[in-house]
Amino acid sequence: MVGRTSADEPAQIDVVVTAADEDCGIAGSCKFKNRLVSEEELNLLEDYARAMGAFARNYYYLFSKSGFTELLKRRAAETGVRLVTLDEMYYGFDGEKMRS
Repeated sequence: MVGRTSADEPAQIDVVVTAADEDCGIAGSCKFKNRLVSEEELNLLEDYARAMGAFARNYYYLFSKSGFTELLKRRAAETGVRLVTLDEMYYGFDGEKMRS
């Protein structure tokens, strides 16, 4: 989903989910790069999600091919942001290979 920030700059959010019966939304960003995802990516996602509209509750997901910095992992643990690695996408959260 692509929107506009208040500064009228393009904003990209890769995953957007809204609940039909609750005032909450999920925003996610997918990073398929050969470097660790840092806090800067989460800051951008939060800014873009705010620009798209306000929900009473927001949930954030970051998906990464190469993993996450330790600083981002700590922040995610403190704030409930869900960090999803390529292995988790491929093998599932329980470590078993997902069926196609």
